[in-house]
Amino acid sequence: MIRKGNGLVIFSAISVVGVLIFSEFLSNLVNLDHYTQLYQARHVLKSFLIITAAYLFIRLLKGAMAENYQKRHQAPIPKLWIDLISTVILVITVIFIISHVYGQEISTLITSASLLGAGMAFALQGFFLDGFSSIILDVERPFKIGDWIKTSSDIEGRVINLGWRHTTLLTLDDQIIIVPNGKLLSEPLINLSRPDSSYRQTVEVVIDHDVPVDRAQRILYAAACSAKGVCQRDCRVYAHQTKEGGVVYHIRYRIEDHEKHREVRHAVIESVTRQLHLMGLKISESLGEYCDVFYEKQSKESKTLSWTESESPPLTAFLYHVDIFASLSLEDLEQISKTAVKHFVRGGQTIVQQDDLGSSMFIVFEGLVEVILKTTQSDGTDHLETINVLHQGGYFGERALLLGENRVATVKAKSDAIVYEIKKESFGSILKKNPAIIHDIGNVIDKRDSQISEALSHTHESEHQSDEYLRTIIKGIKTFFNIRHDSTHHE
Repeated sequence: MIRKGNGLVIFSAISVVGVLIFSEFLSNLVNLDHYTQLYQARHVLKSFLIITAAYLFIRLLKGAMAENYQKRHQAPIPKLWIDLISTVILVITVIFIISHVYGQEISTLITSASLLGAGMAFALQGFFLDGFSSIILDVERPFKIGDWIKTSSDIEGRVINLGWRHTTLLTLDDQIIIVPNGKLLSEPLINLSRPDSSYRQTVEVVIDHDVPVDRAQRILYAAACSAKGVCQRDCRVYAHQTKEGGVVYHIRYRIEDHEKHREVRHAVIESVTRQLHLMGLKISESLGEYCDVFYEKQSKESKTLSWTESESPPLTAFLYHVDIFASLSLEDLEQISKTAVKHFVRGGQTIVQQDDLGSSMFIVFEGLVEVILKTTQSDGTDHLETINVLHQGGYFGERALLLGENRVATVKAKSDAIVYEIKKESFGSILKKNPAIIHDIGNVIDKRDSQISEALSHTHESEHQSDEYLRTIIKGIKTFFNIRHDSTHHE
């Protein structure tokens, strides 16, 4: 179907061509002197009609090309193509008028124009190179407006405009860079937004030779995956090389948005620094200012206990940073660390199964574990959903330890991991000795249950945030450990 606008253009073009043919027919009937004003007027009219016909043809061609290109590529046709085709048609029209209307020899004109064009091309070779480069870029389309690109000369930015001679980029520092198209075509170019917007980055960390490679991998992997903005589906840690200062590890992670790559890189380095410090491992100076800033911040905090600063066993210092044990004394933590059972689990191995009986909790010492909840759908099928991923310092099974409840979810190792199991017998003696800490532990469970409820319902409302629920937790702990309900004033 021909649209109304295109139909009008076609009708106008046919009319112009008809008038042109009719005028030529009349001129053949009447032999006009070449020097008469009527003869000259006829040439002017004929030239005008030819130019008008060419203009209408360009309009018609534009409409047809734009519609066809839109259907095939789901995008507007590049303006460069339209301008180029229009220029070619107009040049052909002018040559046609000179040769057929005015009867001039065009060979001399073409020769002169060629010489002039060669001279201009030599003088303006950069200009023409950029112009032809823009044509190639437009045909091959290695990037489009909105893509993030980076050249081998470290020019980096988001494409905000594509022109005849240059491409305009907006950098992460909100600066405008105008890059000649010839330069973009003459050197290797990386499109950071293709084939999709996510891509990998690498952070290098050096750890002492004495640390086993598999342990360093567990710690670094968990630290990187727990950093804000990192895509967990493609996070890897490799031992790259050894040098005098230790083993060089490459942490490769994927980010979804290049615009935030600085913030994500900072989060990865901060997370790695924190976890290595927590594990008592030496951090290489290659982390630079991030390391200094973190240690300065840590030195101002009240809870900075680590086994490099005290004579406590490593697990004791580690437990000091776990929130559910915040109200316990150093003596209590030492007692827990002596009786805790160490488990090494392979990636994919199940640690606890949903609905199983249990009376112990687990602390993630190294690696990652994922918490999986199984629910039954209305059609009777089971649905598995990962509701949380825990890294160093995370814990699970606290309701089984403190309330004797069945396991509320399945927990599997997401990577090779080391977990410590704390059993009822060792923890019960601590609660009986100091029942006042039950209220603090109950608060931690209440807050944790609220966060889980919010995550599952995708709202900010929680049925657990009430004094009644807290009292129920405290009462349940005392009942499970046979502690008298009047032994603390917190209720």
